[in-house]
Amino acid sequence: DRYAVYMLTIDKTIVKLYIRKKTGLLEKVTAMANDDLYGDVTTTISYSCFSQAGTLSYPARTEIDKINGKLKDTVTILSATISGSITPLLEKPADYKFAEEQVTKPEISVEQYNDYIHFITLHHTNGRSMVVEFDSFLLVAEAPLNSENGELIIKEAKKIAPGKPIKYFVFGHYHPDYTGGIRAFVHQGATILCTTGDMPFVQYLATAPHTLQPDSLQLQPQSLHTEDVGRHKTITDGHHTMDICFIGSKSEHTKDYLLYYFPTDKMLFEGDLIYISEKGQPKKAGKRQAGLYNAIKDMKLDVTTIEQSWPVSGYGVKSEIPFTDMEAAMQAK
Repeated sequence: DRYAVYMLTIDKTIVKLYIRKKTGLLEKVTAMANDDLYGDVTTTISYSCFSQAGTLSYPARTEIDKINGKLKDTVTILSATISGSITPLLEKPADYKFAEEQVTKPEISVEQYNDYIHFITLHHTNGRSMVVEFDSFLLVAEAPLNSENGELIIKEAKKIAPGKPIKYFVFGHYHPDYTGGIRAFVHQGATILCTTGDMPFVQYLATAPHTLQPDSLQLQPQSLHTEDVGRHKTITDGHHTMDICFIGSKSEHTKDYLLYYFPTDKMLFEGDLIYISEKGQPKKAGKRQAGLYNAIKDMKLDVTTIEQSWPVSGYGVKSEIPFTDMEAAMQAK
């Protein structure tokens, strides 16, 4: 009862103002909004150590907690004066107005790579997922940005192999273009394959409330099942074999990076390490590209083709890369 609390909704964000009754000072502001990956996300701004500048009370200390307290920042005001005039930082254009919200229509295409590997391209995300069909189950790799895309991938996977359950979901690294749709696969009962270091993150994503924009897992909660891939994990049905390879910081991108290798096909699927132009000769390899090349050589993988998840358009780079291009980029000056 110390506070008078005022609540309003601003652009789909629930804002609460906490004003201390005794002093009439605003001591806290919370703003809860939907985040596609993290669900109900609250930002809390707390004001304390009030001082005076003339008749004005101001907080000398401001604490900011973002993503439900996961990120923290503090702002300290050492002194303050009152100015007789204020110069606007920005001038509002005469024709300024809010643009109408743009709704992105999902655009999907499916490519059969061979008799058991398929790529699902979600053009509206500029990325693609991989479906691997084994004798009695499916594995899906990568699901970009949000639960809705995860559901779209599942729908297409069921068209590819009707009746076969999705036994595994795996993501190449923790960025949203690969983990965003993970909750849809938890809802399906799939086992999430990941590194030990990523397990707390997966647990957080799977249990985060999504009340502002409910997804299937929010509406029908399911238990989370995870499995550590270690440094190398092989999945096979006796006919087809897939190796999940941990390269971590060798990727020069993240510490949890995974690759997917198919020894029979000499094909490797990865997330976003290669940037070789669609035109002309390959230029000198960047750090990520060199890191991938060196990891492939270190693991003695026999690779002829690399398939990349992101980007699939707009950058002028290849998403299907002959390994000879990688070698040429490593030799380029």
